Amino acid sequence: MTVLSAAQSAMVRLVGRKPQTVFPSTQQREREIAALATDGAVDIMGSHDWRARTKFETLTGDGSQTAFDLPDDYDRIVLAQGVTDTNNWLWGYTPAASLQDWMVITSSGFTAVTPGWWIILDGKMQFSPAPSSGSPAKFAYISRN
Repeated sequence: MTVLSAAQSAMVRLVGRKPQTVFPSTQQREREIAALATDGAVDIMGSHDWRARTKFETLTGDGSQTAFDLPDDYDRIVLAQGVTDTNNWLWGYTPAASLQDWMVITSSGFTAVTPGWWIILDGKMQFSPAPSSGSPAKFAYISRN
């Protein structure tokens, strides 16, 4: 089934006619159907971890920096994934489960978790404590491109 055939089927049911085109149309109903199809495609695209849109990013610590810019094409982190300390195959960074947890972690200096905690906040990848100098933190993300 193509988008055109689905749109034609919907138009027959909704208004009783079958359009020849939908996307380059200037007709109001065809434009509405095209907009709905586009919205549906965007929702489908955003709800799955498409391998073609998956990329990896490595952030390297300097011992003091705690906030790192996300990649320019960052859309979201891959579902059910985290941030890995590539110097240690066993340990990864622990995600802060909530903003409340993040406030407790960052205000109390709690460092019982190795190598530390992470959260995406204020448009940046945040760590507590700061990744040590030369320590790479790697994560998979979905590109918006």
